Amino acid sequence: MSVMPLPALAVPADAGATGSPPSTQLSVSAALDFNGQPVYISTGNLLDAGGITMTFSLTNPVVVGDLQDFIIWAAGQFGVTVTIADITGVINQIPSALDWLKSGLNSILTAQLVLTIVNINIQPGRPLYAQVGATINFINPIGPSWLNLTQLGFTFTQGQTTASPA
Repeated sequence: MSVMPLPALAVPADAGATGSPPSTQLSVSAALDFNGQPVYISTGNLLDAGGITMTFSLTNPVVVGDLQDFIIWAAGQFGVTVTIADITGVINQIPSALDWLKSGLNSILTAQLVLTIVNINIQPGRPLYAQVGATINFINPIGPSWLNLTQLGFTFTQGQTTASPA
C-alpha cells in the first residue's frame, strides 16, 4: 500500500493576524487500509464548543469487489444462506433460447463495483451532506456484439453545499 501524507492539523484563518487572540484547534486525520487501498478520513475542530465537524472524502477510486465477493462476505458476516451455487443454479436453469439473459446475469455476478466518489460532511447546525458515486464495470459485456454494455455509473447526493464538502 502506498502511504500518502495525512492532512495537517487545522490552523485558524486568523492565526497570523495582528492583535488576534490565539485560538486552539485540534483536528485528527487517519489513513485506513481497505483491501490494500488507502482511504483517508479527517475531522474538523474537535475542540469547537459548537460540536464536532466530521469530513470524509474518498481521494482515489476504491475497488469494492464483485457480487460474488459480496455474497461470500455476507454469508460469513451475517449468516446469509443464499450462496453463489444457489444463484448460478437458478441462472443455469434459464433455457438456451434466452442465452443473452443467462450471459447478462453471469456478467452482473462478476462485475466490479468501484467507488469513485464518497463525500460526507457533518457540521453542527447544518444539514448532512453526503454524496456517493460508483461505477459497475462488466468483465464480460452485456448485450449483442454490436452494442455491448461495459459499464454503468451513478451518483447520489443528499443535501446541498455551496463549497467543497471536504
